[in-house]
Amino acid sequence: MKSSVFENRCKKHALNWGLGLQSTCTIQLIFDDLLPRPDAIIFADPKYEREASYEVLEFWRPRIEEQGIPLIVVSAGDIRKNQIEQQRPEMPFWINPSRYETIEGKLKLHLSDVEKDWRKREKMMKRTGQISLFHKDLKTTLHEAATSFGHRVVAGEIKSGWMNMETTSTGRQCTFGYKIRPTQKFLRANFGASKKNPTGQWLGITTDEWTRMTKSRVQYTELFYPLITLGMSRDDCTDYLNDKGLPLPPKSACIGCPYHSSASWAALSREEIEGVAEFEQEMIEMIGSCDLQYKPYFANGAWTSKHIMPVDEIEFETKDEEEIPCEVVAGCFL
Repeated sequence: MKSSVFENRCKKHALNWGLGLQSTCTIQLIFDDLLPRPDAIIFADPKYEREASYEVLEFWRPRIEEQGIPLIVVSAGDIRKNQIEQQRPEMPFWINPSRYETIEGKLKLHLSDVEKDWRKREKMMKRTGQISLFHKDLKTTLHEAATSFGHRVVAGEIKSGWMNMETTSTGRQCTFGYKIRPTQKFLRANFGASKKNPTGQWLGITTDEWTRMTKSRVQYTELFYPLITLGMSRDDCTDYLNDKGLPLPPKSACIGCPYHSSASWAALSREEIEGVAEFEQEMIEMIGSCDLQYKPYFANGAWTSKHIMPVDEIEFETKDEEEIPCEVVAGCFL
């Protein structure tokens, strides 16, 4: 069975190892000859994982090397330091987009979005020869938008109160920038991955997460789901490692991941929590001192918890709570 699982046009295959339960179980299945041997096991290191996750790496490293399978660690750098030094929030921080400090801040942000949309329409119509149908110039468009927005701001504050509206998260570039891209870069440079010679990437997604399955976004890789092929669930992975007497890896994620559940936050050490609180303060100071176009979004800070307050001031409950996946496919929770 195992030899037919990955019969395809891919000459090389690599397992994406997230240091989590499922992808670690996949490694043991390979050792036990229940899955074919990949050409490499790749861990993309954001350099901000929990110490417990790095212990998983060191526990399995000699076992992988003993099997003669190359263990490759790739990295796009330290995600925490990079966001501060490059002045670019990349993690999905929690904010309240309706709680800007001033009406002017709200208006500036809104008009920025209007202008971007106008430019896209203008470019499209020029390309299709329909620009004559687009009569309004940008100045007129922005003036009308400002007038409309001003009325909606007043109505919105009277109707529901901007201070009480729900929180949301910012864009999430971390998974792509620190997991997917460095892995793909390695495959292209070292495995010769190309449209004509794609590399197979194995992802540790189980049957209870089948909705996260998808095709590759690029033509030089093809995605495979060995645990799905074997019909294994997350619980099956737990049982398999337990039966082998192997330690169960904790959920893999950055220490200050905004997608932690309450139980995951509660599992962090006090030292780790205090480190995240320092990170939040660094982000707030960075945003306050730089000239980000989307700065009004962060008028009330960039928080790693949905509580919109310093993480070291929160009493997290230990009850189980569903994790929010950071990507439909791949991501950090493998």
